[in-house]
Amino acid sequence: MTTVAIWYQDAHPSESIWACSDSCISDPPTHGQSEPLPLLRHSPKIFPLQITCIEHGPVPEVAAFQHTIGLAYAGSSLFAVNLYAALTPILTNLRGSHGASVSIRNVAELAKVFLLEFGQTYGERYGELARVEIALFGYCKVDRARRVFVLKPVYVQDASGNAKPDVSLEEVDFSTPEYVCLLGDHKAEIRKRIAATRQRLPGGSSLRQYAPRNVIREVIKEKCYPGISGTVQLAHAHTGGLRQFMDLEAVDGNIQNAMPINFKYLGFDLDEVGTVGQCWFSLPALR
Repeated sequence: MTTVAIWYQDAHPSESIWACSDSCISDPPTHGQSEPLPLLRHSPKIFPLQITCIEHGPVPEVAAFQHTIGLAYAGSSLFAVNLYAALTPILTNLRGSHGASVSIRNVAELAKVFLLEFGQTYGERYGELARVEIALFGYCKVDRARRVFVLKPVYVQDASGNAKPDVSLEEVDFSTPEYVCLLGDHKAEIRKRIAATRQRLPGGSSLRQYAPRNVIREVIKEKCYPGISGTVQLAHAHTGGLRQFMDLEAVDGNIQNAMPINFKYLGFDLDEVGTVGQCWFSLPALR
């Protein structure tokens, strides 16, 4: 399936939320196969969702509200990528009165409408639910707080007692210190590894803060699970919006000491890719 970890960084002054995933898309095992088959090694699992609302009035193109949040997913790329493609043109072309705003819950409720339609169509064709979990996360300017919502196709009973497809929408509770929201497969095992890694590190240290990222990197390198592979993707949501990060890959595998270090995005060596026209890549990177 894949894995995604989302967690708070409470010591950071900008209301930080981090999200990290692997990058592999796999085909479910069929015809007696016991393991999923990789389809794409390096595919995006974390996307920026820009929200732009233009103030309705005589003055053209004055923004009433602008912000960027994150969308991350585990499972069916058919559902997640189509959801992202459906949300993007709507959220970047909103109009409202002076002072209009959009909360992350508003976006999640809109996403539920699309995801429910996708799920109903899929169920009519295949007679089952698609395996997908989608998180919408970031700093909410309306609530002035961090918010993470998870959507997932489920079955519910109608008035006649028949099962029908629906979409659950739940806000994640981060009241437990160092809680990590996990999407995808092997949640129990990965949560245990993150807890064990953090226990070996001093509280407040950067390595402890980024333990979920480091564990996902280790799981990929060690090939622990066939459905979790590729490379790590990392994003940082905060009061100012959302930033996506390159990954640092040391030549000898030791990021702390090795030189030189390759800058990679989605598994692609950006030094080898070169430039885009006369412009170069400027994504931030994190050790």
